[in-house]
Amino acid sequence: MLSVDTAAEPATAAAHFAARLQFETDVSDVHDALHETPDALVVVDSRGQAAWDQGHVPDALHLPTPYIADRATALIPRDVLVVTYCWGPACNGATRAALEFARLGYRVKEVLFGQSTEGVGRTNAVTGSLSIAGSTVEKGDFTVDMTTVKSDSGNRDNQFQGRIMDTSKFPTSTFALTQPIDLGSVPAEGQTVTASATGDLTLHGATKPVTFDVQAQLKDGKIEVNGTIPIVFADYGIPNPSFGPASTEDNGVLEFLLVFTKG
Repeated sequence: MLSVDTAAEPATAAAHFAARLQFETDVSDVHDALHETPDALVVVDSRGQAAWDQGHVPDALHLPTPYIADRATALIPRDVLVVTYCWGPACNGATRAALEFARLGYRVKEVLFGQSTEGVGRTNAVTGSLSIAGSTVEKGDFTVDMTTVKSDSGNRDNQFQGRIMDTSKFPTSTFALTQPIDLGSVPAEGQTVTASATGDLTLHGATKPVTFDVQAQLKDGKIEVNGTIPIVFADYGIPNPSFGPASTEDNGVLEFLLVFTKG
C-alpha cells in the first residue's frame, strides 16, 4: 500500500539517494561531461558485438563484460571515471560491467536510460504560397527552415541538426503540389474541407512523391491548412535516429499547420 506511513524516514531516504548518486548517472550528465571534460571519463558499451553493430554512443569503448577483467587495464587509465551502459532499464548488463570494473579498482558509474518517449520537434519558420481558382487549388508549396527545429531536449536537437538531418548541408525541406486539389466547392467561413494532396516532398536532399489528406478551413479571411505526412527515414537517406541504447522506429510523421493570407 502506498502511503506516507510506508515511506522511509527522511534521514534514511537522504542516505539512500545520496548513495545512489555515487553509483548511477544519467544520459544528460554523461553528454555534458563528454563535452566539458572528455578526458576525465570513458564510456563503456558492455553489450555484445551484434548489439554494438546496431548502434552505440559515439566515442564509446566497446568492451563486453566477459572481457573486462582481462582487457580493461590495458585499455583504460586508472585515474578516469568509467561509465557503463547496456540496453536500458530491463538490462542489468551495465551493472554487471560496473561490478567488474569496481573489482579491478576503477571508480565507476552506470548509466540509467529512460523508458519509451516520443520525440517532437517544432518550428514556425515556414513560408509558402497557394494559388486558387474557384474551388481548385492549382499550385501550392511550402519551405521549412530545418535549422530552427527545436524539441524539449538539447541533446536530441544536437543529434537532429547534426548526425540525423545534417542541416548544415540540407538547411531546408520543401513540398510542392504536382497535381491540382479539387475542393468540390468554395468553403464557407468556418467550414472544414478534407481533400487529398499529391506532390513532391524533399527531405535531407532527397525528393519523393507523396499523397496525403489535408484539412482546409476558411477562418477570418485566412485559409488554414493542416495535414500529416508519414515518413520512412530510409526513403530520404536519413540515418536511423537510434543512438546507442536509445532505439527508435524507422519512421516518423511530419505534421504541419499553415495559415495563408490573400496576397
